[in-house]
Amino acid sequence: MTLPEPPDCTRCADSAARLAQAEAAVRARDEFLAVAAHELRSPLNALGLQLAVLERELQRLGDARLIAQVGRARRNVDRYVRRAGALLDVSRLASGELEPVRAPVRQREVVEAVVETYADEAAFHGALLEYELQGDHVGLWDERMVEEILSNLVSNALRYGAGSPVRVRAGGQDGGTAWFSVADGGPGIDPAQRARIFEKFERVVPHSRDRGGFGLGLWITAGMVRAHQGEIEVRTPQAGGTEFVVRLPLHPEQASPEERRT
Repeated sequence: MTLPEPPDCTRCADSAARLAQAEAAVRARDEFLAVAAHELRSPLNALGLQLAVLERELQRLGDARLIAQVGRARRNVDRYVRRAGALLDVSRLASGELEPVRAPVRQREVVEAVVETYADEAAFHGALLEYELQGDHVGLWDERMVEEILSNLVSNALRYGAGSPVRVRAGGQDGGTAWFSVADGGPGIDPAQRARIFEKFERVVPHSRDRGGFGLGLWITAGMVRAHQGEIEVRTPQAGGTEFVVRLPLHPEQASPEERRT
């Protein structure tokens, strides 16, 4: 009878040490992202306020051309403020502490705000950005998070849709659930990549020439959806392209940190 070899304690100790080092590196990274988010948001918020004051003054003077230019600049600053906030959301998501601040939110207002925000970017890409509302539902959601969810999906559709029309749709279904859909007619996503696109530091189109961003958008999006006890899926429409569908309960129950943890 041959007895099994005793475990290699040295190898076990080395593995434990490497695991501890990796966990420490992750904690350090999350702390850095939280500090970076704070340091970025403060000056951006100040710049946004200055642009808002300037925009109001120009409206008083009636210079339509400058009003439009300053308005675009202010909206772009607002977008970068949200991106800085997304860095802070990284550490909150990783620790399961991303807690929605719920209040009544109108689905229509979220869709219209996001479409208006990305109108200039759509024009830059030569893409038609349109929306369709099937009813107007009110959900008990975190408005900032829901806007961020939809913004990330619209931004990706414009960036990777190759100038194709981007269509945003929203509505409700039986059982107290609202849904949002963002579809483009671009090259689509390789089916082999779909299982990974909601992971950290993954990009929708890894080989795209557009390498901007941190590869966190869809991971954050999925985490915010889970924080609302919703679900998100990606699929290929019959006509081609890519469609993301988000479903959110109108009145979600309180989720535990374990349910939100990634």
